[in-house]
Amino acid sequence: MLNILLVILSMVGLLLGPFLVKITPEKSSARLVLDVFTSITVCGIVVFHVIPEAYHHGGSVTLLFGLAGLAFPVIIEKLLQRSGQKASVLLLFGLFPHILVESAVFGAADPEHAIALGIVIAAHRLPVGLLSFIAIQKHHGDRIGWYAIFALTAVTLLGFLGGEVIEGAFDENVFSWLQALVGGALLHIVFSNQISLNQRPKGLLSMGMGLVVGMCFVGIVLSTMDIHH
Repeated sequence: MLNILLVILSMVGLLLGPFLVKITPEKSSARLVLDVFTSITVCGIVVFHVIPEAYHHGGSVTLLFGLAGLAFPVIIEKLLQRSGQKASVLLLFGLFPHILVESAVFGAADPEHAIALGIVIAAHRLPVGLLSFIAIQKHHGDRIGWYAIFALTAVTLLGFLGGEVIEGAFDENVFSWLQALVGGALLHIVFSNQISLNQRPKGLLSMGMGLVVGMCFVGIVLSTMDIHH
């Protein structure tokens, strides 16, 4: 029963991101707090959890996939520049299998590890939902942004229900490389949507609040992950 509640929370976390974006005016202090929180949490979770976890299971080659995740969107954006398409949408094609397998691992986990793993997954869905919606909305509008979030939510449920069947279909090394690739792509999205101090000179307090809340959030997620291990 608790597992079901946690997977519902993970889906709510994805949906909550766009909702927070929509209720905060674009140039407001609240949006700046949200922007900084998103950047800090995504970077923190990728650098201190996603990449190390991938390296632990997939070896040194995962670092190459992480670098590829950083560079690949830049190459794609250059190739697709004339048609006006953006590589942010391609991030979804990496997120889909990543979230599918991650949710399947949770669905197939034994009771001893399921609770901590479920809490971690539910927690980091919020910044992923925020970042995905902000990046896609920026180039493709609200409708496509919401479609992307609904698709990620459906994949989360599908992975959880698939459990051992889906988990068994993916080799551990392949999943680790995919994890690193997606981590690198997420960092690229953060860096390409970075916040400019010159554009918001009076927002230092809001940035500080976003930084502190983001660091606390990352700390809680990593602490919970340590308990899981």
